[in-house]
Amino acid sequence: MVGLSLRQTLRLENTLSQFGECSGNVPIYSLHRIKNLNMKNPIRISEELNGILLRNLIRENAKYKKHSGNDWNCLTSNNLVEAVRNTSDYTQEMINTGFTNCPNEYVSQVEKIKEELIHEEEKNMETIQKWFYENYDSLLYDTNGKIPLPIVKKLRRDLDMWIVEKTNPFQKDINEFVLNVAYNYSGKEYDSPEEAWKSMGGKLLRE
Repeated sequence: MVGLSLRQTLRLENTLSQFGECSGNVPIYSLHRIKNLNMKNPIRISEELNGILLRNLIRENAKYKKHSGNDWNCLTSNNLVEAVRNTSDYTQEMINTGFTNCPNEYVSQVEKIKEELIHEEEKNMETIQKWFYENYDSLLYDTNGKIPLPIVKKLRRDLDMWIVEKTNPFQKDINEFVLNVAYNYSGKEYDSPEEAWKSMGGKLLRE
């Protein structure tokens, strides 16, 4: 029994290495498609902010390549969330540090301006999030059918949740995520995430 349990554990760990440790680590967005579509149908934000976002997306792609070992020009949902968060953090820092050494008589006015800028920053981040959601199908990364369509659709629904709830819904155990999606898709319970993944038409990413 101990030997069987150990083999099952090792098998699950191997499965994790195929899919990623959480659902948001599944490669889904093409960096090239993001850049090209953003030129044709720009996100409705300033050119400067667009540049900051693009640099953060490129950094996240570099992180993906390093962590996954795949030389793919793509992003995961977690990469996307992190890129937008870093863009927001940068703009908020610019707002907070842009009014240093302000004379006391202007403090109340400055605080009002900062509030307006922060509100504008929040609107910009929501605009960015909605752009990715609205253009989701056009941004999908081609992995030659290795990612099952039900998984792709579930990640899109979670992207909508990210916009509405302002939290990252992608930090879910990948094993449970795959099993739940497969069950909702077919009504059948599977013995392993690997079996569930393949039953939906997917292939292991490293096969």
